[in-house]
Amino acid sequence: QGGLYLGGAFTTVGGLTRTRVAAVSRNTGAPTAWAPNADAQVAAITRIGNRVFIGGAFFKVNGESHQSVAALDATSGAVLPYFPPSALQCYSFAVRDTELFAAGEFGVFALSPTTGRYTRNMPGPNAYVTSIAIDGNELFVGGGFTRIGGRDRVGIAAVNLSDNSVTAWDPMAGVVKSLAVTPTAVYASGALGFSGGANRPSVARLDRTTGRSGGWAPPPSFNEGLAIGVGGVGVVVSVPFRPLRLPIAPLPKPDARFPEFSGPVFATLAVGDTLYVGGYFNWVSAPVGSPTPYLQRSSLAAVRISTGELLDWKPSVSGPVRGIQLHGGSVIVFGSFTFVSPDLGAPSTPHTGIALFERGSGALSPWDPGLNVQLYGYSGVFAIDVVHDTLYAGGEFSLAQGLAREHGCAFDLKTGAVTAWNPNTTFGGAKISALHRVGPYVYIGGGFLNVGGIRQPNFAEVDAVTGALTTWRPNVSGDVRCMVRSGANLYIAGTFGGAAFSLTDRSLLPWDPRAPFDVQFMAPLVGGMLVATNTNYLTFPPIPSVVWADLASGAPLATLPIYTSDRIYAATYAGGRLFVGGVFDGFELCVPVADHGPVRDEGDPRSPGPRSRCSRFRDP
Repeated sequence: QGGLYLGGAFTTVGGLTRTRVAAVSRNTGAPTAWAPNADAQVAAITRIGNRVFIGGAFFKVNGESHQSVAALDATSGAVLPYFPPSALQCYSFAVRDTELFAAGEFGVFALSPTTGRYTRNMPGPNAYVTSIAIDGNELFVGGGFTRIGGRDRVGIAAVNLSDNSVTAWDPMAGVVKSLAVTPTAVYASGALGFSGGANRPSVARLDRTTGRSGGWAPPPSFNEGLAIGVGGVGVVVSVPFRPLRLPIAPLPKPDARFPEFSGPVFATLAVGDTLYVGGYFNWVSAPVGSPTPYLQRSSLAAVRISTGELLDWKPSVSGPVRGIQLHGGSVIVFGSFTFVSPDLGAPSTPHTGIALFERGSGALSPWDPGLNVQLYGYSGVFAIDVVHDTLYAGGEFSLAQGLAREHGCAFDLKTGAVTAWNPNTTFGGAKISALHRVGPYVYIGGGFLNVGGIRQPNFAEVDAVTGALTTWRPNVSGDVRCMVRSGANLYIAGTFGGAAFSLTDRSLLPWDPRAPFDVQFMAPLVGGMLVATNTNYLTFPPIPSVVWADLASGAPLATLPIYTSDRIYAATYAGGRLFVGGVFDGFELCVPVADHGPVRDEGDPRSPGPRSRCSRFRDP
């Protein structure tokens, strides 16, 4: 009716207050009187009849409780009585006849647009869905999954709406952020890597019959597409304001010898000349001149730092690897997985959330921590710390070897048995996302409200043997996602920004990185602190998402020229380079600093210098 509905993260439109939802005139661009409001970002919007449906990360619309999906009157903007079953973030809508299809962290739902009830059972993916599109009798699904409806499908799939089954169409497409469909092709954008059998970093045209990319290949001038649409004049792609690959001027460009990954990278660890890489990927780019453009790797890989060569270490992990640490002769990986195999094609054995590999041979230890980890984005182990022969673990679980352990537990690595340590965090987003042991105490951070039945939100000091809360009562106003120790100071960061405490007298220090967004990741870097913020939407003018902050004040020593709408989850400095991983193909920046030297055994609390214990988790 001459209007255009908008959803996003804005607070004004045309000089008028419009809080994340608005309508504008197609003729003039001026905002109309339609002015509902949401308390957080709106990521999806569509209209059916006199109802406008919005989806996103919100909890309230017009002051009323409506989490993630809500229905609005198309004329007045009033909230309608519509309560679908999802309580997780919604990213996309599609409409077919009298059905509303919604996609997000929950997968895909088919809903009645009037009652919000299920209209059919849809195939379930093993990770989030960011985009859906319908043409005829087919629903195309894109996201960060590797399986859907019991079938292996990387990032993209098609569902036959006659019987709700996943079809044989299988192009493989990395992490898909947006889809557009024509009668002959599906256009996909995102962090694709290899798609349809060809190298398509950010945008691909996939044949609807064969799934192949064919000869359509836009110039690779950007590493990721955010949104895509098809019209009469061609294909339009939204991209970040700045490229992801940028050197710190005036140094050389990144070394192209290093491989790229088909999915998000959550963890990196340098040991000697080896860089271990963990995440949620299935393929790694092969060296130039190889007979195939990519090589299979399952969430874990190793690269030779000096040459960029992909090493012949090929374990298979059933879910995302969120962190990698070295302890003595073992490489410890943790995340949201339940089975691990020592080699691709070899039989898998149970390893619930944690697995140990021998550093030299790569052999897989038979030890299984026995956690009730599930294969979905919010379950798993999100942080560990190893001191001597005790491994502390935090995350989203409630049982360890059959014993009640709410979100935190510890294991004796000599015997493999669970210990008595039990902080028992509950309520809120109760999982432990970061932890670090210092002497007789373990510091835990997350989104919990209570520790051992006592109210102590987000950050706490507990006994290293029992897990009992100490008498120290720090007050942190938001979720803690990262924790780093440097000398006698402990740095924490998350949705509240960042803070530092003295481990000597527990006093709050003046350190403040003044992050423009939520802090997603921290790591010590050459006398400073690398602080990566959560920029899950674009800003104008662009704001740097990574800052190298002073350890005393938090003031920026330098700003890394990374402008991206995605997130950084891992950083490792080795061989004169800074390797950074996140929810893109991965990239490398060069820094003009001296080498730190060999990696120390970080399991020894007496080891001097900075040590990082950061949460690494997927929350798109």
